[in-house]
Amino acid sequence: MGVSLRALPRLYAACEHALGPVTSGFRQRVSGSKNVGMALNERAMEARSEMVGVLASWADMVVGERSASAPRGRTVRDLAGFVAGHLDWLLAHPAVDDFVSEIVMVEEAALRAVEGGRTSRELGRCLEPGCDSAVQSGVLPGGDFAVSCGTGHVLTPQQWLLLGRRAAS
Repeated sequence: MGVSLRALPRLYAACEHALGPVTSGFRQRVSGSKNVGMALNERAMEARSEMVGVLASWADMVVGERSASAPRGRTVRDLAGFVAGHLDWLLAHPAVDDFVSEIVMVEEAALRAVEGGRTSRELGRCLEPGCDSAVQSGVLPGGDFAVSCGTGHVLTPQQWLLLGRRAAS
């Protein structure tokens, strides 16, 4: 989870570079009869907005429940650093499943915006006994996010943490 938090400021900046120009998306007519405007990558814009919102929400919870001093700023770098500084506490919190899900989801949304439609990423090997299939994160056809292996085992957010810890060691 710490790896994901540390990646968010870099992904936020990458989304800024991906904001435009794109071949499709919103085009704002500026003036005159020519269709002149700015191409806007809505996926990158939404990923950046969601990232700030999610990090700010978790930072606010930490400040409220731990009586901690607020982060020094509201940039993604400040917020991600603050949340990472309280990672052990968050991982022991009853809302850990929501925390892990939301951080992974904003990371995935940013990756999709930057990498142009990528919908999955290999995370390691399945944790189920006797299964050695690759585990991937991705967006399902209905738009839901899931982490599962090739044989169909769906991992919980707690198991995602185990995969991250296994990869870090």
